[in-house]
Amino acid sequence: MKNKIMLLKDTAQGEKPVNLEDEFFTRRKIFLVDQIDAESCNETLKQLMYLEEDDCTKEITMYINSPGGEVKSGLVLCDYILMMRSPVRMVCTGTAASMAGVIFLCGDKREMLPHSSVMLHDPSFGGGSLAGKKPCEIKELLSDILDVHEDIASLITSRTGIDRARVDAMLEKDTFFSAKEALKNNICTKIITGLN
Repeated sequence: MKNKIMLLKDTAQGEKPVNLEDEFFTRRKIFLVDQIDAESCNETLKQLMYLEEDDCTKEITMYINSPGGEVKSGLVLCDYILMMRSPVRMVCTGTAASMAGVIFLCGDKREMLPHSSVMLHDPSFGGGSLAGKKPCEIKELLSDILDVHEDIASLITSRTGIDRARVDAMLEKDTFFSAKEALKNNICTKIITGLN
């Protein structure tokens, strides 16, 4: 369990402890900094849904520093972000790797700190050993992975304008983009060099 950082805020009833993440949330700032799985995506989805219903005209900022994780849950989060009416600003504050990099691409604005990076690659088989699997079962697993590759490659192409053949080649291995390389390839739209 993560330690919660508490702040003291002056209220009409005197000083009151307030969770730092709650304070950021009231300012429409959320954080995706854990492994991507069903739980972390559900929590992020709930936050996005609440902020969208609260005021769909105001921007939401999502700060990302994640190693990636479960593809199916991440793609559901991508689906929702791309459907939102609220503008979503992504800020990479470390490394947006694997599925986190794909989620980063769904932002209307995609910004990076100068020393942050994005890593993209093909989905991998995470279902354990293939020992004892029948050929038709292996074929089905391969078909699922290829379908996910298609989804991810199409999303990268549509969000960046990178040629599809180049995206396919890029996904064959772990491909890291520094902030400068990401800007050059339209993976990010801005490198943050100062605080407003």
